[in-house]
Amino acid sequence: MNNPPTGINLGNIGNLSQPSGIMPVKADGNWHFFITNYNTHAITRLDFGPSLSNTPQSAQFNNLSGLTYPFDLSIIRDCGKHFGFLLSRYGNAVRLDFPAGLDSEPVVTGLGNIGSLSGAHGISDVYREGDTIYMYIANSANSTISRIYYPTCNAPTLFTSTERYPPKFAYKFEGNFNIQLVMDKGLPTEKAFCRNVVVFPEPHTNLGRDTAFCEGHQVTLHPGSGFAKYEWHNGSSDSTFVADTTGIAWVEVTDKYKCTKRDSVNITTFPKTLFLGNDTTLTRGESFTLNAGVNYQSYSWSSGESTQEITKNKEGEYAVSVVDMHNCPQSDAIIIRYKTFVPNFLTPNGDGFNDTWEIPLLINYPQAEIKIFDRYGKLITRRKGSDSMWDGTYNGKLLPKDSYWYFIDLKDGSEIIKGFITITW
Repeated sequence: MNNPPTGINLGNIGNLSQPSGIMPVKADGNWHFFITNYNTHAITRLDFGPSLSNTPQSAQFNNLSGLTYPFDLSIIRDCGKHFGFLLSRYGNAVRLDFPAGLDSEPVVTGLGNIGSLSGAHGISDVYREGDTIYMYIANSANSTISRIYYPTCNAPTLFTSTERYPPKFAYKFEGNFNIQLVMDKGLPTEKAFCRNVVVFPEPHTNLGRDTAFCEGHQVTLHPGSGFAKYEWHNGSSDSTFVADTTGIAWVEVTDKYKCTKRDSVNITTFPKTLFLGNDTTLTRGESFTLNAGVNYQSYSWSSGESTQEITKNKEGEYAVSVVDMHNCPQSDAIIIRYKTFVPNFLTPNGDGFNDTWEIPLLINYPQAEIKIFDRYGKLITRRKGSDSMWDGTYNGKLLPKDSYWYFIDLKDGSEIIKGFITITW
């Protein structure tokens, strides 16, 4: 100390922003400096390693809960762990815990304004007197000094045992707890050991009540955000889960303290019940009734009706959309086709059998149009449904043996019926 000092400016290491307090700590042979940043509400840690002459590495802790305008801090080792006491410029104090060591992110616990702090401007080192810990704080706003102390615990507050192997104990709420082991109590060989335990709050996740949704739809489960890890029943690690099948869905979340919590939900679906039947072919001229079924709130047919059932006599596709009692939309469709018997041969030989070509069902379609062509595309005859009988002649003369094509248009919007007829005898 008799030599003149030498100074070196190390520069801005670790994104310092109006540094207001500094606390050096040596742990496990390595130096760590903790610095409060007034402007950014953050703590910077400089790690020098085993020598203070080393160039430090830095780490910064932002967004620590309750940490606003930090002004100074002090750190002490107790019960095998390091603890910090930090002041904000406006009177609030917080506690820092380092459950994973000084090179890990601290856990912040707000203590409020203790000791009538007013413009806290500086904090002393930590001092012991017996088992009581003392700190002193200068208040610039009213020119006073506050004394902060942690008194000795007089008796266990949660659990005690005199057994060599005590039973397991589960903490029911979060907080900082000390475990003390006293050996050979009252004897000259008495020894005491202490360990601090930080109990973190249990993660809160809730998938909600058991749920049901419409068949063919899906539901998204949200266990909550901000967890370090998600594990779903199907192995997914996404923060949400899209369920489209029935069964039990569960998620296990892990927070930044590696605490886990699991929740589950039973998922069911409202099944589709609408069924109009299989596609059907009917005899031409028949009417048919389609019934969508009961227990639906509303009906909407493609043909315009809004009733439970409809009766039709025209072939085609009929679709219906309904809404069931669970507000689930459903739809179905059916195709109705008519079959028409058309003879495919004619024997105009005067024996009384198949001397004429007749289609009995055309009596129901008097406006139908029938056209017959020879193999070269020549129109042989054109007839109406009300007069569909043909005797195999063209201009009064019997046509030669051959195959002739027919086209029948029922004039009801249905497809053209076509085929061939063979004249023979």
